[in-house]
Amino acid sequence: MGSANWQVKVDALTAIGDKVKGCNEGGLYSAPLVIYLSAKTSSFKLSNINILKAVIQTACMAAQYVGTEPFNKSAAWELIKALGDKLSDKKTKEPVCQLLTALSSVANLKPAFVVRRMKVVMDKTKAPVAHQHYLEWLKVS
Repeated sequence: MGSANWQVKVDALTAIGDKVKGCNEGGLYSAPLVIYLSAKTSSFKLSNINILKAVIQTACMAAQYVGTEPFNKSAAWELIKALGDKLSDKKTKEPVCQLLTALSSVANLKPAFVVRRMKVVMDKTKAPVAHQHYLEWLKVS
């Protein structure tokens, strides 16, 4: 992740996601993973869309392959808070929807947790398209 080359960063994030998937312990690593991703991406403020998508996919892997440990609620809230408003961008809409769906599927979080947290994010989001995409996600979830 320390490289200036975006392809190297994407490959590193893919390797992290594959490792989480392989050991099926996303819940155990959820908090340290989100802290690491946040630190390496300046609190998820990224201008390169490819790296942002890879970050979201890595977080999705942790939620999809949660294992026996529960997914950390603070980590989930941090992801939702930082990435929820990315619904307004058509390039990141799909990965963010996948993340929200993955987090909703985690047994200890439940869909109501994600919906309540997204409401807080949407209350602060001014872009109408973000609200539209959020409502569309709610409809299909």
